[in-house]
Amino acid sequence: IIFDLPKSVDAEFSSALRTVLVEASTASWEFWFGLLEQFREAEGHCRAPSRFEVDGFKLGRWVDHQRAAEGSMPSERKERLEAICFTWDPLAEEWEEAFNKLLQFQRANGHCRVPLGCEVDGLPLGLWAVRQRNAKDLMPSNLKQRLDSIGFVWNNFADAWEEGFSKLSEFRAADGHCRVPQHFKMGSFALGHWVSNQRRNPDSLSHERKQRLDSIGFVWDSKTAAWEEAFSKLLKFKNAEGHCMVPRNYKQDGFGLGLWVSRQRNSKDRLPLDQKKSLEGVGFIWDIETEVWEQNFSKLLQFKTSEGHCRVPKKFQLDGLKLGSWVGEQRLAKDVMSSYRKKRLDDIGFIWTPLKDKT
Repeated sequence: IIFDLPKSVDAEFSSALRTVLVEASTASWEFWFGLLEQFREAEGHCRAPSRFEVDGFKLGRWVDHQRAAEGSMPSERKERLEAICFTWDPLAEEWEEAFNKLLQFQRANGHCRVPLGCEVDGLPLGLWAVRQRNAKDLMPSNLKQRLDSIGFVWNNFADAWEEGFSKLSEFRAADGHCRVPQHFKMGSFALGHWVSNQRRNPDSLSHERKQRLDSIGFVWDSKTAAWEEAFSKLLKFKNAEGHCMVPRNYKQDGFGLGLWVSRQRNSKDRLPLDQKKSLEGVGFIWDIETEVWEQNFSKLLQFKTSEGHCRVPKKFQLDGLKLGSWVGEQRLAKDVMSSYRKKRLDDIGFIWTPLKDKT
């Protein structure tokens, strides 16, 4: 049949009429099937969206018609469609694809706490996870069980808490403690802020969550936490310098570590026993004068090891220390010096009577 359409007929109507005519014949099914094969080759699947068109041909609508006619369709056509992986239930296939991406995420990260903006191979997995939570009460039980089996978290607030706990556990594994600085971030996650929230609202936490935090050494008291954070900075200083003698004006990342060290010495008798032990465990010296003497004595030992004697020239310096002057001060203080220090000097062959030298 040949239609001679008047020029006045709208082009859109003409296109729609042509589509109806093509769909009406047996040959047209072959034509549409060919379009679907091309779509699958380009996209890797047969899930053409309902409004999808190819050169004006509404392939998406044709695909919908095939699904609607599944029960009355000739078996030969059904077999040909299934041979190219035709999807009779597109929603089920999309769910399976997303679930496989969730499995991929879980294997890579060890959990199912998918960030909202997360995409996996172009699939907005974070948004899909939100939709599963919203549809929980309407979801088939078999789908719900599959999500449960891989540790899917249905409560969004619980999901956020679990993410915070996971980040805190990572921090502890790396640093050996839970003393997270207030403004510390792990990636885009504000871990320091999350930790502060746990301390501020302990009564709102379940017993199970409190136990989990306690099990990794969480510090609940904010003052204790601040002390622990400062102590971690002292450890960092010691690891870099080899001692705990922090200059009074020294700052680390904007924190007045030297001033904090001075406060620890001044409040020695008021410090909790555990804090005092922590300081002493890293070689903290409460008496600054003793600390300076010990450092200078170690320089004298270094001189003796190198030279074989303790006859240090008067103006001799070692690593910026006026060692010759310090040796002279020890001679002058001989009569008021503690027997402990005097013995240590004697043990390394210290010479109490100065020798005349030209240096």
